[in-house]
Amino acid sequence: MFTSERVISVGTSGSITLRDLKAFSCYIAFMKKEIPITDLAYTAGYMDGDGCFYIGKEKTIRRLKPKYVVKIAINSVNPKVLCFFKELFGGGVRLIQDAHDNSKSLYQFSIGKYATIKMANAIYPFLVEKKQECETLLNFSKIESNPVRCPDEAM
Repeated sequence: MFTSERVISVGTSGSITLRDLKAFSCYIAFMKKEIPITDLAYTAGYMDGDGCFYIGKEKTIRRLKPKYVVKIAINSVNPKVLCFFKELFGGGVRLIQDAHDNSKSLYQFSIGKYATIKMANAIYPFLVEKKQECETLLNFSKIESNPVRCPDEAM
């Protein structure tokens, strides 16, 4: 989306230029698709402002134990930006609130478990405000993909 040689601040590790990043890898592969680093940085910035890393517990009638889910959601009044994220990472965009009186329509981009993990890994180096939340989600997804029973759950 952006192509200038601006300096990108990467967490507390200092600042690096796009030229430095391109020396290692110009693109990061994501779901058989290559996404420019500038688009990943833009996505991370948007996540820092309007995004959510979600870990939730769902109970279903058919399952005795609850199921844990992870997802990423970004809310915006600008559906074009959310459709841009959908093109990059998959997922979906939906209307969550109609416009009324003095407010605009609100849209949400969301993405499911496996794509969430790939997206979180891809944007992690560029996050500033929500780096800890992203790390928590990634650590949780590692634990949940290899569940270990607690002693009180043993049969």
